[in-house]
Amino acid sequence: MELDDAVVEIIAAFTKINTEVPEKTRAALAEMNHLDESVRRQLQEVQKTKIEFMANYEKMTQDQRAKAFNLLQIEMEKIADMCDSKVGIAKTMRDAVHDAHQKFKEQHQKFIENYKPPKRSESEIMTPKKRSEEEEPKPEVSTEKRRGRKKKEPEIKKEEPEEDGENMEDEEEQKMYCWCQLEKQDNMVFCENPTCKYEWFHFTCIGMVTAPKDDWYCTNACRSAVGLSGKRTSAAGTPKRGGLKKRK
Repeated sequence: MELDDAVVEIIAAFTKINTEVPEKTRAALAEMNHLDESVRRQLQEVQKTKIEFMANYEKMTQDQRAKAFNLLQIEMEKIADMCDSKVGIAKTMRDAVHDAHQKFKEQHQKFIENYKPPKRSESEIMTPKKRSEEEEPKPEVSTEKRRGRKKKEPEIKKEEPEEDGENMEDEEEQKMYCWCQLEKQDNMVFCENPTCKYEWFHFTCIGMVTAPKDDWYCTNACRSAVGLSGKRTSAAGTPKRGGLKKRK
């Protein structure tokens, strides 16, 4: 079977499913709805006849009762026949859909079996990745590498870390001064005793206003430690230590 014939047959099968089957299905559904309406009317007539039969049962003769009963039986048989017809229509509709679907599957299988993809040239089959690998020149291997010699790796010198001046400044800023043991401020005075425990003092803590012109000592003990006698002096006078409290 040629490819064109297979395509034509599968299209015909598909067209049948899309045109004939839906049309037959709609007709079958319409017939089933008509039967449902007929059964409903017939049941109403049977119910009416049944009520009349029961109401006149005592007045009726034996022959009249037999005729009325036969009439009810005939009407019920008609209803049963219409129900059977409805079931038959549903089965026919199901078989039609199944046959069309089976036909389409057969044609589809034939199409797959007879389909032969067109041959492509080697240049079309070759992927871009493969082309790039073939076109890309291979790197040349050095003579030393071919002989198995190992190239000596250069030694990496470890650089010693330089002293960071910023860290020293940070440590200095974090250092506590004066009797209050707080950080340094803009206005501070230095005790000339090299062994002084506090070294620097805040103006506000010692009651100083301006910097002293001469050497300044925080206490008489510091003055005596450097071989001086007498009370300490400063440009602002002797600061009073009384009332100074060490801040925690």
